[in-house]
Amino acid sequence: APEGAIVRLDRQLDLRSGQFGKPVGGRLLGKIRIYSPGRADGTGRLLIETSNVQITTRRLWTANEVTVQYDQSYALGSDLIIQLMSANQSKQERESQSWGGVRSIELVKLRELHLQADTKSKRAGTVDSTEATRSPDMTSDVPIKVTCDGPFKIDFYHKQVTFEDRVFLRRLNPDGAEDTLRCERLQMNLIARHDDETSSSEDVTESQKQTTLKLDPHRIMAVGRPAILDSPARFVHVSGHKLSYDLTQQTFNLSSNPQDAKDQVQFRFKTHRVSARKLFAELQDQRRLKRLQAQGPGVYRGLLNPKE
Repeated sequence: APEGAIVRLDRQLDLRSGQFGKPVGGRLLGKIRIYSPGRADGTGRLLIETSNVQITTRRLWTANEVTVQYDQSYALGSDLIIQLMSANQSKQERESQSWGGVRSIELVKLRELHLQADTKSKRAGTVDSTEATRSPDMTSDVPIKVTCDGPFKIDFYHKQVTFEDRVFLRRLNPDGAEDTLRCERLQMNLIARHDDETSSSEDVTESQKQTTLKLDPHRIMAVGRPAILDSPARFVHVSGHKLSYDLTQQTFNLSSNPQDAKDQVQFRFKTHRVSARKLFAELQDQRRLKRLQAQGPGVYRGLLNPKE
């Protein structure tokens, strides 16, 4: 913060004894730049640029424009709010319920979020026990772009990412087909894992090894009028008042508006088309429909054998 800062202490400054109180708040003036070069392999680079940040012991905030870059991902918006963990909590609680002591990060006004997979980390590091069950959605390095008219929030405490108001998610596949999701509210539940940042050399002791918390998408839940997911590359099109997709199990749960007796969910996968009040579907390797359960009244149309 080249233009300086104003710091508020918990007790009066004593210049004669040189004693300072603990900082309990303040303001960073002018343009603010927070930078971390990341790890030796080039991953983990962090850059945040904004201006006029106000600080207390529990949160940081600014109403000004904000740019956040992490690796190849970035977010553009304004009205940044960062909630901090309490200093009274144990080290174990702070590590398990936060990211570097941060409880949540919110952009009240998000213009664009660009998510790019950390491909270097995936190639170099070992993965956890759930890797074998992950669908191609989670291991793909295809970028995802999200826009919304409302707030965007990462809640490390509850391990959730949420978007509000006219949410539009896009992913351009290598074949040119574009996956899209439109809804009013989008929530992503995350799974925590740790990647080793240091070398596996025998010279590095266990106490010297450092790990970085990684949060991977696990389940996507969307609400809309209706929420619509369209994936031409996977031959999937679904819509409903509430839409839930489990990325590890490749299962869909769809439900209609309980306040509208005529409302129905729609599910289409290759030759299968279903309209119903509620629906559960499980895919197998994204090539076959493994299981389908629907609560009517409704309609099924399709070919059990594509040749018949």
